[in-house]
Amino acid sequence: MFAICYTALTLTTIAMLALLPSGKRKTVLVFSALFFGLIGFMMTPRANMYTDTVRFFDTFDEVRSFAATGLEDAWRYLMDTCGYNSTPVIGAIMFLISLQPENGFLTLLAATVDIGAGFYLCFKQSNNGMNKRSLIANIQGSAGSCE
Repeated sequence: MFAICYTALTLTTIAMLALLPSGKRKTVLVFSALFFGLIGFMMTPRANMYTDTVRFFDTFDEVRSFAATGLEDAWRYLMDTCGYNSTPVIGAIMFLISLQPENGFLTLLAATVDIGAGFYLCFKQSNNGMNKRSLIANIQGSAGSCE
């Protein structure tokens, strides 16, 4: 299902870029990146597969259980036990996301930043969106490589 949503959103983005004037192309890319983030938010990894996402989601659940006794306990668990003391910025992001009721905020953030950065590079490569053919080819190439 997610592959169908991903493909449909990619094709819609390419069609909108082809039809809209150059001033609106940046807006299309920003909203497309947000929609890719929403697709990421809805994704939940399968429990029987061991991936980084499953490990992160398990960490979020554990930190949430420690946060019930106190935020300082949750912070210390994340930093000391989980090993995020060497990367405090990532630890802070993990801590803030673990305070949310949904684990999907991690995939929302990751997908939006990842796709948004790719779209930004494609936009800059196409002379700030002025070269429509180059922009569409770059978007198609970058989105097609992820499928």
